Amino acid sequence: MSNLVHEFTIIVVVIVVVVVVVVVVVVVVVVVVVVVVVVVVVIIIISLSLSFSIFLRSQTAPYGRYSRSGWGAFVPGKVAWVVQELPSFVVPLLVLIYTDCPKASIPLNQLAVALFLFHYFQR
Repeated sequence: MSNLVHEFTIIVVVIVVVVVVVVVVVVVVVVVVVVVVVVVVVIIIISLSLSFSIFLRSQTAPYGRYSRSGWGAFVPGKVAWVVQELPSFVVPLLVLIYTDCPKASIPLNQLAVALFLFHYFQR
């Protein structure tokens, strides 16, 4: 009986070792594949950015005196500026009004946001 238990123990140990080795190999393969994919994606992104930057050096941006009809929608400068700057004014105001964050109810923080909004609106 002791011999049978010993053989069974050896079989269980061998199975556990094989399973552990297989899991380790699978994890290593997955990590290597992920690293290779990330490296390839980074190389593609860098290549595309370099290609586009070289290409765009030869292009004239169509705004100001170089604007031309037929290239995109025309947006007046003041409207574009307001749309660009609007989030910088609206987001802090909305956070101050609608947030549940306890730090937003501290009077000194409210004063700081109010001064920022006043300064930004005055600009």
